[in-house]
Amino acid sequence: MDVKMPVPVMEPVRVEVPRPRSGWSVEVKWDGVRLLAHRDGGEIRFYGRSGREYTPGLGDLAARVLAAVGPREAVLDGELVAWAHEGPSFPDAVRALRGGRGQRITYEVFDLIGEDGSDLRALPWEARRRRIESCLDPGPVVHPTRVFPGEQAIEVYRAVEKLQLEGVVMKDRDSPYVGGKSRYWEKAKHDAEGVFRVGSWRRTPGGATLHLLDAGGRPVGAVSSGVDADHITRLRALTGGQGGALPPGVEARVRFHGRTAAGRLRHPRLMGLLPQ
Repeated sequence: MDVKMPVPVMEPVRVEVPRPRSGWSVEVKWDGVRLLAHRDGGEIRFYGRSGREYTPGLGDLAARVLAAVGPREAVLDGELVAWAHEGPSFPDAVRALRGGRGQRITYEVFDLIGEDGSDLRALPWEARRRRIESCLDPGPVVHPTRVFPGEQAIEVYRAVEKLQLEGVVMKDRDSPYVGGKSRYWEKAKHDAEGVFRVGSWRRTPGGATLHLLDAGGRPVGAVSSGVDADHITRLRALTGGQGGALPPGVEARVRFHGRTAAGRLRHPRLMGLLPQ
């Protein structure tokens, strides 16, 4: 296949509110993990946003993708979503990515960037979307994500908010697939969210507190909401105790409601520790 893996993924730019437009589409932004699936020969290999391979822990999903794609060679782009009782769960999606069991997962396919030896990235989004429909035999686990007309962007955004989902992604129907952030794709989310370095942590009664730093190493606050037993187990393995400084590279995905005048996160909630 002409598409060399791993592929630099295309990413949307952030906007505050979606803008209704003809010639665009709208998709739900699930609270999951970006995942590329590459079928070459009789194997499926999975890659994350960074290019890291996650094939060993996703054997069950690989069988589902093989069944959905059939004999075609293909490179799919989509989102691995783990479903908890209340809806999509990012921590559960990370656990599934790392080989955890017991989560109900789906693979929401939103792009097809290679098929049967052809690199499709130069094609417009609309053409790639049509090829998804013909390429996939959808099932309850692997299927194309639903698409809405761009003129309905506000209605979809409000409906997603009522369902307490993450947000929406708007895509220019004429857009090629380009690596990195692109104005061809936009995302609007209901809460601010970011990835921060975890500088240190400490055990607290019933939980733990993580001290967060921005990209420049400046403190932006601490988070204890959302910290669970799995997070604590990972942190203890890194420090060998009930707290302490963490090595560089430990990062957390945090959702929050804006910042204070001093730049601290307001009402932060840990969504998950990123895979290392």
